[in-house]
Amino acid sequence: MAFAKRALPALPALLSSAALALSLAGCSPAAHEVVDASQDCASCHSEEKAVYDAPSQGFPGAQTVGASATVNASALSVVVCEPRFTSEDGSSFVPVRVAECKTAGGVANVEFPSDGPWVLCPDGDSSKAVLVVSEEGYNVDHAAVEL
Repeated sequence: MAFAKRALPALPALLSSAALALSLAGCSPAAHEVVDASQDCASCHSEEKAVYDAPSQGFPGAQTVGASATVNASALSVVVCEPRFTSEDGSSFVPVRVAECKTAGGVANVEFPSDGPWVLCPDGDSSKAVLVVSEEGYNVDHAAVEL
């Protein structure tokens, strides 16, 4: 019984710490919602966030695709986003909506507007986002991406 009395006063502090930790995770690739190009960080956060250029060392783990890709997704659409990098190393970004491609039978054919990094989000769900790098001269004309 004495343990229960001691543990209860610590519960609000524990819950506050957990809520703070969750709110700070907002700009990781799997946590930040897809935004429109007209939105800046201050529209979601209390202050403006630093934004960085694409990292020069590349994107470890990103799939390289050509100017287009076949995207397999159990979704109604695939939202094509430009990453707004919120870390210098490219590990954190905010997906910025550029286009939306409807799927037919779980497949969408995506053409990338330019070379460089892109984020693909099934039904605009950034928690399932995949970072790809489009290179026009890439030797696979039409790569397949799984979401």
